[in-house]
Amino acid sequence: MLRKSNQIFVRLVAAIWLIGVLSQAALGQAIYDNFDASTPNTSFWSLNQSGGPAVSQGHGRVTVSLPKTSAGDVFYAGYSSIPWIVGDYDIQVDYALPAWPFASGVRVGLSASATDGSEGMAVERISFGDNDFEGFGYPTDAYLAHYPPDNPQGITATNDSAGTLRLTRIGDITAAYFWNATLGQWVYIHSAQAYAGPIHFGMSAWSHDYCFTKQRVKVNFDNFRVNSGNVILPITPVGLEAPLGKLVPEGSTPEYPAQAFKRGQNLPLQLRQLFGGKTMTSPQVTAPKVISLSRDGRSVDISTLNLDAKTPNSHNVYFSTDSKWWVYCLRTKQLKSGIYVITLEMSDGRRYDAGFELK
Repeated sequence: MLRKSNQIFVRLVAAIWLIGVLSQAALGQAIYDNFDASTPNTSFWSLNQSGGPAVSQGHGRVTVSLPKTSAGDVFYAGYSSIPWIVGDYDIQVDYALPAWPFASGVRVGLSASATDGSEGMAVERISFGDNDFEGFGYPTDAYLAHYPPDNPQGITATNDSAGTLRLTRIGDITAAYFWNATLGQWVYIHSAQAYAGPIHFGMSAWSHDYCFTKQRVKVNFDNFRVNSGNVILPITPVGLEAPLGKLVPEGSTPEYPAQAFKRGQNLPLQLRQLFGGKTMTSPQVTAPKVISLSRDGRSVDISTLNLDAKTPNSHNVYFSTDSKWWVYCLRTKQLKSGIYVITLEMSDGRRYDAGFELK
């Protein structure tokens, strides 16, 4: 039965956390949400619910309710992050169990998962249902670590009705902890070699038909923290501004300006980067940069060119910024006549194309 649970856990992670794979760090700082707002921060959190459970925010906490009628191969509710983390991290969240009947079969977890949904790691507070621990002798209520495809590890009996869950990663080693209020310290649960790539994070409560005992459960979350980690904010680029054409996703056909530019003319590449409708400039995010250039469908070696008109004696490819705009003054003196596509990378690692013609 545990093997089935592991397979379902991987599918659960994929269902809840899949948002997209991106790579470059945009923001490296601590993140904190005490959920005191009456509504979720939808620039940061995505709400997920399926099979009966529901999630809501109010009264300074996030609440997940699982009614008796919850059903399905997997059913869940919770928050998943819109940003993601690359590299090492340290995340935690408080939980409380205001309605927690005996042997409910419900799992409460702080999770981190691959941005492609392929792997997931979690630290859990669990109430094993009747079919969960049959023949294994596990305690009904416990903390544990879960790194698919392995079985749950570090199962530690508990009667905690509130506490804090914590996940860390150093290199490719993920570790799970819970806070022991009596001792006033973190208690190590288990660690393992696990996924080392970019991850989404969040918190949820879930169960499965095979173990759910059809009892009403309510779980609260509070005080989510990214104590450390490079948090990547998904960027919406706005531009390029006239006289250049608009940006399009890399590989799409760009919009060319109505008129060609004179060879040797400097072209102002000007754009904004938005996150949740807010303009993001330095030092909030890293600078966009020129990635590549092609002429008449053939790649141009930009490493041999001085494309930045502001520093013509360098090979600078990074935009500069003021309080609103990101600007790169493209020097075309070393370019030949032709039809060009320029590829730019935003602060979140996504790439966009723009087109122009030189005569």
